[in-house]
Amino acid sequence: MAYKDPEKRKASRDRYRAKHRKALNAKAVARYAAHPEKERARSAAYDAANPEKKKASRAAWRKAHPDEVKTYNAAYMPGYRADHKEELKAQKAADHAAHRKERNAASVAWAKAHPEKVKASSAAWRKAHPEQAKTRNAAWAKEHPEERRTGCARRRARKKGLPSTLTAEQWRAILEAYKHRCTYCGSKTKQLTQDHVVPLTKGGGTTRENIVPACQPCNSKKFTNPPSKPVQLVLT
Repeated sequence: MAYKDPEKRKASRDRYRAKHRKALNAKAVARYAAHPEKERARSAAYDAANPEKKKASRAAWRKAHPDEVKTYNAAYMPGYRADHKEELKAQKAADHAAHRKERNAASVAWAKAHPEKVKASSAAWRKAHPEQAKTRNAAWAKEHPEERRTGCARRRARKKGLPSTLTAEQWRAILEAYKHRCTYCGSKTKQLTQDHVVPLTKGGGTTRENIVPACQPCNSKKFTNPPSKPVQLVLT
């Protein structure tokens, strides 16, 4: 018999509800109007017992009624956000902490796929928050001196239309290869600069094949001239 088969019974109920949807909705509205507290408690109990079904039902409704969702959010959410600012902030932080790896990976993938949008958004933020941008950039430069130094060198090469492929990792490898000593005088100092063996003014690019570590005095002395003695490049 059909009523003994749960799948057939469910299909039969679905057909009935689809056929009498308006009448059933009107009946539900009248029942809620007559017994609001009772119906609210019943709905809350069902939601607590069936969280996944409730979540799926809400998602399906939002997908089927995008315009209504948009209108509702525009009218209700600004006030709700203002009244629950700290609560929403904590909720967002907790959610981000729980899914940090997934969110970071998604953000990196999106930024990689939309470089122009990222560039425009960053420029707009820096323009709107100049002091914060300045402070943030200074802090980053202090924490990442090698990346900053490499970035500046690449930018100078790009302005002249020259190759600019040196990475911070390659620069660190060059420093290790030269044992953190100046190529020209052999002194060991924490502040080694990136010297172009073939200067930028002579067409030398910012590449690992054209960069050697040099102390500031030797780099300044060499200036835009070729090395005073042959240089043995370690990384080529």
